[in-house]
Amino acid sequence: MRVAGPMLNPMLIPGGRSIQVLTHLIRTRKIPHAMLFTGIDGVGRYQTAIRLAMALNCTGQPDISTESDGQNTNGDSQDPAYWPVCGSCPACRKIITGEHPDILSIQPAGNALKIDQIRSLCDTLALKPYDARYRFAILEKAQAMTLPAANALLKMLEEPPARTTLILIANKPSDLLPTIFSRCQHLRFPPLPEEQIARSIADSEGISEEASRLIAAMAGGSHQTAREMDSGQWLRQRHWLMDELMQIHRGPAPDKTGSTRRIMALADILARDPQHIFHLLGIMKSWLRDLAMVAFTPEHTINRDRTDQIKEVAASVPSQTFVGSFEALEKIEKQILANANPRLALETYLATLAQNISTSGGLESIKNYG
Repeated sequence: MRVAGPMLNPMLIPGGRSIQVLTHLIRTRKIPHAMLFTGIDGVGRYQTAIRLAMALNCTGQPDISTESDGQNTNGDSQDPAYWPVCGSCPACRKIITGEHPDILSIQPAGNALKIDQIRSLCDTLALKPYDARYRFAILEKAQAMTLPAANALLKMLEEPPARTTLILIANKPSDLLPTIFSRCQHLRFPPLPEEQIARSIADSEGISEEASRLIAAMAGGSHQTAREMDSGQWLRQRHWLMDELMQIHRGPAPDKTGSTRRIMALADILARDPQHIFHLLGIMKSWLRDLAMVAFTPEHTINRDRTDQIKEVAASVPSQTFVGSFEALEKIEKQILANANPRLALETYLATLAQNISTSGGLESIKNYG
């Protein structure tokens, strides 16, 4: 357990119905004792939890609960960027620097949230808050709770501490025990808009507008994924993999020694990089998605810089082939997550893909990866 630090980025604060609900809770001061924020990683759930804690403990701004028109001196209070947060009062400063003793964050120890962590949290929350009007405990990756930890948390939810709100952050409601979910107010956070992600990484990392738009389109609405992709290495890997996929299309089916050897080499290279394998598979999925959709909605193509190549492949292969290949690749991802041998799984998949999409022609020797 640690004191929560905000890592605040205004570009990451989402909008939508969840924010409207939170704004209403701030206004009415009817704060539930437990909330569940769900959504994919990187959509601003933790950022919003910290902003909520600041809004409810800030002493330097007008209280929007007294404002009948829903406006405050900073702007529209439906936007969490304009929730009553001054950033300079003692409470705000402590939260911003991660030093507020009543704003706590619990993260998994390794791959799991363990019972000792939950027991320690329960012991802390059994005491009165130090100086916060509203104390918060944020459980990050709540889906990682072990069953004993979840049962210990359930006991606390049945007898919640005073002036305390527990915020669980998970990917989906089914990640938690139904008895825990039923005791939480559930707020779902949708994927972030591409424009918001592109603006954020362009401003913070100084990359080109074209590259930021490409990364945002492939990030699936997750700022975290975009940041992981935001590097020259990822862009080089993408260009390399796209070239390899085009070579599979332009080459013969894998019934010759040369083409089979190439597919095995490609599978080996992909499997050799466990840290980035899912990003690479994501690139392949975006390519297959574009191939399936380009004939119907070309304006929604993700890999816009490869539009001509995508149209070339799509014109010679039935679109249903790409849909089936996309679904098969999703199954491969699940198998790898379940500890299947990635090289063997990818060899089989790539051989089938090549059989389905290859045309006559020669294959160049495999290019260097990286």
